[in-house]
Amino acid sequence: MRVESYNSFAMSRNFSGKKIGGISVPDYNDFYFNTKTAPKMSDDKFTEAIVQQAQKDAATGKAGVECPGFKSLMKSYVSVVSPDRKGMISNALTSLDHIKKLPKPEAISLLDVLLGKRIMSADNELSYAEFKDSNGEVIATYSNGGWSFQSTKAEDARTSEFYGIYLDAWNAAKSEKSNSLVSDTPFGTMDVIA
Repeated sequence: MRVESYNSFAMSRNFSGKKIGGISVPDYNDFYFNTKTAPKMSDDKFTEAIVQQAQKDAATGKAGVECPGFKSLMKSYVSVVSPDRKGMISNALTSLDHIKKLPKPEAISLLDVLLGKRIMSADNELSYAEFKDSNGEVIATYSNGGWSFQSTKAEDARTSEFYGIYLDAWNAAKSEKSNSLVSDTPFGTMDVIA
């Protein structure tokens, strides 16, 4: 199975409690807000762990995000190819904090708004910012107090690989017990009875 959903995004509902320059920083432990991490194991070991998780989940009759170990394993697997969102956002917000200390701008040009440049309100408060990786892909946006995460093509490909391994193993384990197959998407689970 191959799933491609380039430019997918999720809104971060959680904040870390930390602020930089008065702006709440996203919670990088949130399932939907990945940042670069060192691999916890080799790809072969990851594959084994994904298969084991799928078999364990099939035994309970549940699949995907309904299962406790699934989310942490998937986050570990995908974050290996994630950009360093935490570092990029922290550095940018620290720089913006210094900008906030500059004299207030007299006016914001409509052209600046239309071109999507960094916009600060009359009181020098950040209202919108885009964060891009070295490939020019937007990886996160901040808008009116909320963070949105946009996955990269590499993250989408790795997510697709994860689901492919997981679903193949889950279906194989489940078919040993019955003829029921599952198709899991980020939006929910669907059982298919053969």
